[in-house]
Amino acid sequence: MLAIVVVACASPQRTAPSAPAGQSRFPVREWSKLPPEGKLAVITGAIELARRDGTEIRLPAAYYVAQIDALSRAYESAGSEEGLDSSVGATFRTIAIMEGDWDNDEGKVEQARRILGPEDFEQFKARYPDKYRRLVEIDEATGAAARSKPAGRESDGTP
Repeated sequence: MLAIVVVACASPQRTAPSAPAGQSRFPVREWSKLPPEGKLAVITGAIELARRDGTEIRLPAAYYVAQIDALSRAYESAGSEEGLDSSVGATFRTIAIMEGDWDNDEGKVEQARRILGPEDFEQFKARYPDKYRRLVEIDEATGAAARSKPAGRESDGTP
């Protein structure tokens, strides 16, 4: 069972035909049923599969387990069926992107903008200004901001 969950969580290319594009079939509501060592094994496996696909993840698996646990509890407390039905794989990837830890040589700000979409990206910037600022700093340090900035965009500090 854990092997299936790991594959379902790691990569959008590894999803079943019935799953929506970019989503695993393992929902957050099932995450809470896993024992702690099972959760750690799932995320460790997902990190390893991401690495095989050329994406470097530096934060420890335990960090992602704690973050997904917290989101799962928040979804349960709020009665968010949409949140509980969301993919653990997409949740893991989104957390990694918001942390600047989904390293596939893409600019961090553009990556977050592309994955989150315009509305959620703006909410991310407003709710987590320190995380957003960290993405900007990573891009500036690596030169990604200059490479990914569309022509004609004003330099207002918002890549």
